[in-house]
Amino acid sequence: MYLLCGMLVGVFVGAAVAPQSELSEARRLQSQGEYPRAIVLLENLLRDESDDAEAEKLLGWLYGATGKTELAVDVYRNLLSRHPDDADLHNSLGALLLRAGKLQEAKEELERAVTLDPSLVASHYNLGLLRFEEGSFALAARSFELAIRLDPDKPQYYFMLAKAHRATLEFAQAVAAFRAGLTRSPPVELARTARLELALTLKHDGLLSDSEAELRVLLAADPDDGEAMFQLGRLYVAMNQYAEAESVFRRLTEVSRDYTPAHFMLGLVWYREDAPEKALVSFQRLLLLEPRHAEAHYYVGMSHLKLGNHREAREAFEQTLLIDTDHVGANYNLGLLLAREGERDESEKRLERFRALGERRDRLQALEERVRWDPRNAKFHFELGQEYSRQKRTKEALLAFQRALEIEPDLAAAEIEIADLLASRDR
Repeated sequence: MYLLCGMLVGVFVGAAVAPQSELSEARRLQSQGEYPRAIVLLENLLRDESDDAEAEKLLGWLYGATGKTELAVDVYRNLLSRHPDDADLHNSLGALLLRAGKLQEAKEELERAVTLDPSLVASHYNLGLLRFEEGSFALAARSFELAIRLDPDKPQYYFMLAKAHRATLEFAQAVAAFRAGLTRSPPVELARTARLELALTLKHDGLLSDSEAELRVLLAADPDDGEAMFQLGRLYVAMNQYAEAESVFRRLTEVSRDYTPAHFMLGLVWYREDAPEKALVSFQRLLLLEPRHAEAHYYVGMSHLKLGNHREAREAFEQTLLIDTDHVGANYNLGLLLAREGERDESEKRLERFRALGERRDRLQALEERVRWDPRNAKFHFELGQEYSRQKRTKEALLAFQRALEIEPDLAAAEIEIADLLASRDR
């Protein structure tokens, strides 16, 4: 997330003038990254010139930049008590509060900034970030679009707009926004991240060849880009091109020997290619790195099943369930093994657990599928939120209820559900 506090933009007009030599020195130190020295200088200056807005604003910026959020907030609140109609101050305070996770207070400040000065681009962008954080993705997109209209050259505005569109499954608009941002010469690392997200968006939209092309651009720039390699391997799995996937994941395990997802995916590819001996090697290497990886234990069991090693398979499934008691596949396969060994009571217990988990999983999948096919239906989002809530998935439930409210603002039931979830989370 990219916060644009706007703390030094257009805030010095009409301010009382501090002794220029000290203020200039503080700015010089700031420009050289010597923030602690600049802070000490300004704190000393303000002991004598306590009502100097220009020096205070710079000090607030420096506090924010050095992680002293509470001190920065105090500075801006003090300034606003004297300059209540300064839109930039409201924006700067809102950005700080957003960074601190105080969303309601941040919203009040940022909306005030937009009201006072609709042309203040940073406040529209920060308000978009806040709405994105809240899960109000359509409103977030609107704020990012306003920021772009005011300043069409900032690549991060386009990238956040793309994320907002992707969150509402508007993949074509997301792709267009990512591409627009990439044409505006973003910094190298920002461009890399955006291109990776573009590749994933294309994959989600079913444009697999286009996704592969973007990942190949990243690997041409850096052949050892582990994240790009991993996503390319996963793309090949989605395309059922297992030989290509195996090649990518083998290369990745050589580049990043401790990268557990690569070992897992390589094992999964070999398992799907009906090479259980090779799959076992990968999953066991992964477990040396991460002993409590439930899925790795599960696929150790599945590989042993393919090899006819029933005792080893049972031990692996039991180990899976020690880590994840709700693992659907482990409950089912352990139940079958127990039945084969004549342990009927324990077998029935595991198979009954499998049936209960399967019903819950099927119910959730059905609700998620309805939302995918009709993302503008508030009722579907609301019912999905209720299911997430029943399964104790609070974050997903909150997002679903907030999405329902975004579509249908008068849906009082969603407001009540959100209030109940927040209250139970805070207890």
